[in-house]
Amino acid sequence: MISESSSGAKTIASQNGPEQIDALARCAVLIASEPELAKALATVLAQDMFAATLRVVASERGIDFDTATEARLAALTPIASGCRLLQWSLPMRQGWQPFALEFGPCGPELVWGCGAARAGQVFHELTAFELRALPLNRFFAVRTPLSATFVAALVAEALPVAGVIYHMSRCGSTLVAEVLKAWPGMRVLSEPSLIDSAIMLARSGHDPDWLLLRGVVAALAQPAGEDSAVCFKLDAWHALALAEIRRVVAAPWLFVYRDPVEVMVSHARAPGRHTVAGLVPDMVVADGNDLAIEHTPETYAARVIGAICAAILPHASAAQLLNYNELPAALTTRLPAALGLNPKAPDLARLAAVQTRHAKQPHESFSDDRAAKQAEAGAALRERVAQWIGPHYAALEAIRLRQPVTIHHLQLPLSCDLDALRADLATVTPTGWSPHFNTGYYSGDWSGIPLRGIPGTHVPLYSDPNRRDFADTAAMSACSYVPQFLAQLECPIESVRFLRLAAGAQIHEHRDWGLCYEEGVARLHVPVHTNPDVDFRLADERLSLRAGECWYINFDLPHRITNHGANDRVHLVIDIRVNPWLQALFGAAQSLL
Repeated sequence: MISESSSGAKTIASQNGPEQIDALARCAVLIASEPELAKALATVLAQDMFAATLRVVASERGIDFDTATEARLAALTPIASGCRLLQWSLPMRQGWQPFALEFGPCGPELVWGCGAARAGQVFHELTAFELRALPLNRFFAVRTPLSATFVAALVAEALPVAGVIYHMSRCGSTLVAEVLKAWPGMRVLSEPSLIDSAIMLARSGHDPDWLLLRGVVAALAQPAGEDSAVCFKLDAWHALALAEIRRVVAAPWLFVYRDPVEVMVSHARAPGRHTVAGLVPDMVVADGNDLAIEHTPETYAARVIGAICAAILPHASAAQLLNYNELPAALTTRLPAALGLNPKAPDLARLAAVQTRHAKQPHESFSDDRAAKQAEAGAALRERVAQWIGPHYAALEAIRLRQPVTIHHLQLPLSCDLDALRADLATVTPTGWSPHFNTGYYSGDWSGIPLRGIPGTHVPLYSDPNRRDFADTAAMSACSYVPQFLAQLECPIESVRFLRLAAGAQIHEHRDWGLCYEEGVARLHVPVHTNPDVDFRLADERLSLRAGECWYINFDLPHRITNHGANDRVHLVIDIRVNPWLQALFGAAQSLL
């Protein structure tokens, strides 16, 4: 029969009537109906203490435990006694969260646990494991059949989904997910196993309307605490169902990917389950019975990863593709732009901390492993990549690199007193030139004098895109004219420095990912000393910058510089943030072309 508690929860109860319901079943109804009671019981971690606490609570509510009940509470493997609810209102669900999707007597149902997850958990499955292990949830996990009515209620109450992260696997997507947690109010759920179950059931024909995925997403997005939005990072193989998922979850999305050689090396070291035949249903790729195909674990992995990339291609635009090589700059530019987030909103301290740690093992420091993986890749691995992944990766890159760049370079109508600027340079030169930190990017002498930067940093020339606490240096205080020049800029000013490329020195071709007007940041160059033998190439176009002029240059494009002259080249380099004033200035400058 179905009984209804005083608080409105409809419960599937014993067929013998309420008077025959045992003590633990009566406790289950109380726990499911009183969120503060459930939260208190969830803090009790030891089973014997939980039994003692429950005994007191039950006695206060007029529920007595007999010998059989005491034995059930002492059992090493508890018999689940939780409610199965057809309806469960949001106020009653406070403090509860779903941790499994299972089959019950009424069909697929969500399993809910009460308790606070430990801070710092990267993957949702770790939270689910901890919830399942709590004594409260071992005895009294609540089950809710996913009927169309209950799913509709969940959807109506859910927080908005701010974004969905798809990925190639082993490509930096976990870092992207962890960075999103720096946005206030953002709940980020990485690879919930409930979504695995829902997608498997839908793709196997058990849920043709994808009702279960709709219910799972809404349940995971139920309001709690100060959260205002939810972002999901899915498992890599979920990209194969991208079209169906997009119909269920109408939210901005992003696909994170990486050089496939490096991805395959990672799976060769420790295979992901989606790259192992049979571990994930519906992963069989085309031509599975073709005898001409090499049927090895390595080839299967390459074919699956290739299929993931291929599944993205019909749906992707440039703004939805994020290559690992764009990190970390894209984390505060292209990432928030793709998901419609305010790039100035994140917690800067948390953002900086995330980028210094290994995303999947936060206790370890981050180490760039690209070169090591490329060196480890053998000829056979590269052949598999070229055959099964390479064409799809190249197609993704072709889409991403078609991202419109409206401005390559632009001379700005700002006045400059060249003599006064040179006088300031002469004043601060005795303080000494610091070598540029990107030592692999140049040969010869490329150095600078910081005038404005991050206080206390051991890399004085680094303009950290994740920081906003820029401050003038002592060298700036010694300048008479530079502050006057900067006063023309009615926009946020970040780093300012004199940069010197000595005679005979060369900056090798590279890109500064995301360093462009279109991504919300602009780098200005004012030549102080230059010569006609400086060869400055931007996307293979030679630029000619005269002393005293002020130029915006899109350094997101490939660029290289060689000083063939006999004299040093010195520029005043300024990083600023785009705002309405700068947009108007750029518009005025373009009108003069």
